[in-house]
Amino acid sequence: MANQSLIRKVGQSVLVDVIAILFVYFTPNLSQLLHFPVYLLDPMRIMVMIGLMHSHRTNAVVLAILLPVFSYIISSHPYLIKTSLISIELLINIFLFLALTKKLPIFGAMLLAIVVSKLVYYGLKIVVVKLDWLQMEIISTPIWIQLIMAMVFAFYAWLLWPKKTESLPN
Repeated sequence: MANQSLIRKVGQSVLVDVIAILFVYFTPNLSQLLHFPVYLLDPMRIMVMIGLMHSHRTNAVVLAILLPVFSYIISSHPYLIKTSLISIELLINIFLFLALTKKLPIFGAMLLAIVVSKLVYYGLKIVVVKLDWLQMEIISTPIWIQLIMAMVFAFYAWLLWPKKTESLPN
């Protein structure tokens, strides 16, 4: 019985990972097909949140590191430094959310975790742009879109997190 549970968890994680990798890989094609810049919806965070809500926190951590690196390997985008910043942002989002769930309602925990992780990301991005390691705009996705997406992610977490188990997922 324990082996079946482990096999199910591993299978679920592998399925989430494959979907996440394919989603990131096909984001440019989806953008072209839909005539909408899908990257504005924060596809890597979408996949990390799905990993966190539908598999377990270890898998979400793996995705937070793997997806930006995968994107860089297949397309040389984002730049390697920005790849690191994205991974840092996503990792902070995960760990802060998990810590805040002990103190705040799920919606607030996720919203605050996203806002803080974005503030850290933009703070680090300002530093690397000022150091001339990157030549790009500090904010490329409009703030209003980021706020809407943060609310969507927080609502998604609120809907799904309590239904998992009484304790935090492994």
